[in-house]
Amino acid sequence: MTMTVDRQEFLERRKSGIGGSDVAVVLGLSKWKTPYQLWQEKTGKIVIDDDDKSELFHFGNVLEDVIAQEFARRNDVQVQRRNRLFRADNCLIANIDRYIVGKNAILECKTADKFTRHLWGAEEDGDEIPEYYLTQVMHYMYVTNYRDSHLAVLIGGNEYRQFHIEYNADLAEMLAEKCVNFWTQHVLADIPPAAINNEDLLEMYKASSGKVISANERIIESVESLKVVKDQLKGLEEQKENLEFEIKSFMADADTLVSPDGAKFATWKKSITNRLDTKKIKAELPEVAEQYTSQSVSRRFLLK
Repeated sequence: MTMTVDRQEFLERRKSGIGGSDVAVVLGLSKWKTPYQLWQEKTGKIVIDDDDKSELFHFGNVLEDVIAQEFARRNDVQVQRRNRLFRADNCLIANIDRYIVGKNAILECKTADKFTRHLWGAEEDGDEIPEYYLTQVMHYMYVTNYRDSHLAVLIGGNEYRQFHIEYNADLAEMLAEKCVNFWTQHVLADIPPAAINNEDLLEMYKASSGKVISANERIIESVESLKVVKDQLKGLEEQKENLEFEIKSFMADADTLVSPDGAKFATWKKSITNRLDTKKIKAELPEVAEQYTSQSVSRRFLLK
């Protein structure tokens, strides 16, 4: 089923299901979001600004059409926008970048930082792409019933690559099952998924109850291991400080350290930072300081 929608309506409907960019999150593969954070979004517990004005977001949108047209030129095809929200299994949704005319195929357009170049296959028309994009494209093919897709990416602003992704029914159906389960067992049931990092835990357990809990054998082992790791980190930090001191002492007032053949090793340059003197403001303008002071609640973890 497809529905033609305007931008605002699309953003609202996107909250009513699991979209392509959500799939990697559900599987715990996303670098940007956890399943718990996705659950918070879908249940309305937090509001995400879909009109993000960051440069990364802005230029990703600007370059989408450039990349689409470059794909069309190189492959002698026509591509069209599909301003439609596709839906399957009631809770699986998709909004594809482009449709390849006459091919029943999807085109996804991406931009990537040059430091992620190693995640992309070197050969054009290969299928080596980051797994969070592979799951997205496979999801789109499942929801739209288009059984072929291509992904074009511009890396670092000047390196174009394109990839052909064939439909894998087993993978697509497994992804769909995971997403439907997430929707029914967590979103509709309003039961949070398990935490996968410390940020999740801090959000889940903002306040402490004051109770005391006895550690089991597994946690005792973890505590002892953490003590060892913290001691190792302390030793490494001291080693780091000593090595920096030695190098800076050698550089003295020099800005740059180079190897005998001229390769740059390090720089030690003057840097000016402007900071608000909150202590002075509190002393001289206490009423202003109080007016612009906000309280935050957190929990501090200390190893004894």
